[in-house]
Amino acid sequence: MDDAELQLFASTVFLGEPLPADWPASFVIINAWATTGETWPFERNQAADEALRQALERVGLRHHRLTGASADLVHQEPSWAVDMSKESADELADHFLQVAFFAVEQGTLFVVPTGLPEAAVPLGPWSDRLR
Repeated sequence: MDDAELQLFASTVFLGEPLPADWPASFVIINAWATTGETWPFERNQAADEALRQALERVGLRHHRLTGASADLVHQEPSWAVDMSKESADELADHFLQVAFFAVEQGTLFVVPTGLPEAAVPLGPWSDRLR
């Protein structure tokens, strides 16, 4: 992940229904849409998102719909908050061709480069990113 990609991830906000009250304090946020720098037809993005949803359900992972968005809300990508570890999310992100994903750990949001979960970059309070 280069500096330009990191800046895009660093400015992401999240839209959606509030997480359930019993949601864990540490979780990941992942999507399957075209990775940074690529453009896919809407239908391909939708199919990838559906494949990700089915993969989460097949292995019984608790998930909740969120939408990652640019700060101005012009660009939006359906995503999933998932009750899973960064290490497991790293494998899933790689499978779905993502350059990075997000992790929330005890209230702090991180961007995690795929393939380098130990290189997670803190982005500040998770609560500041909810809209």
